[in-house]
Amino acid sequence: MFGEQRRKQIVFFWFGLSLICFFFAKVLYATQIPHRIISLSPFITESLYLLGVQDKIVGTTIYDRNPGAENRTKVGSIMEINIEKVLSLSPNLILATDLTPVQEIQALRARGFKVEVFSFWKSLDTLLNEFIRLGKLVGKAQKAKTIVKKIKNEISILNKKIQGLSKPKVIVEIGINPLWVAPRNSFINDYIELAGGINIAPKKSGFISREKILTLNPDVIIITDMGFEAEKEKRRWFQYHTLSAVQTKRIYIIDSDDLCSPTPPRFLKTLKLLIKLLHPEVGEQL
Repeated sequence: MFGEQRRKQIVFFWFGLSLICFFFAKVLYATQIPHRIISLSPFITESLYLLGVQDKIVGTTIYDRNPGAENRTKVGSIMEINIEKVLSLSPNLILATDLTPVQEIQALRARGFKVEVFSFWKSLDTLLNEFIRLGKLVGKAQKAKTIVKKIKNEISILNKKIQGLSKPKVIVEIGINPLWVAPRNSFINDYIELAGGINIAPKKSGFISREKILTLNPDVIIITDMGFEAEKEKRRWFQYHTLSAVQTKRIYIIDSDDLCSPTPPRFLKTLKLLIKLLHPEVGEQL
């Protein structure tokens, strides 16, 4: 009799202790989720919207064009941060990219702010992994994983549609003065290869002469609209009548944000566009 009562007391004790631990774990988890976020990159802001935590954004850069971001306090640019404005917002998480100068990040950390630095531009895998890391930081890990899984599945479907097709030679022009193209060790190379093309730019450095591009004779030239006169540059290329891309009229202009600053869904959208440009024969299937 006494043994049975003692056993019940022990069971109730451990049950109660488990409930208490569970409660405090939930409270601790809730307090760790940031509720005042500063985004130092437009596409980080866009990613936060995708994850459904846009209401936690208190500050952005002057370049942020995301809907609703105009109502957030501007804390500077990607390259230069106004520390006083950051202090006034009392953020518990600042999200930066490796474009933000190291000294700016160090200055923020020296004042006790938690700063997470993201690198999205190395490859598609990096983009997806960093998006998942962002999801974990803001308490939306499962949502981030679901989005990434969907993107991977759709990319796999696209790959099957272009299997066996000829691969056009491609140049993606990022800058004009000096002339700079996306090299083969860049993030944009993933776009070209996944779209069924061959990046004929140099492997490491993107600096190249116009004469060298003429020698390489690309089948497709893609110009990013990044602050220079893209239409004027397109007309300049059409002066070279022996160029394969000119003869087939395959010189295109693409928005720089779509090509150079993608979120996972934006990557998929741009990939579909590139497939249509490189393989018009499958364009109607996308």
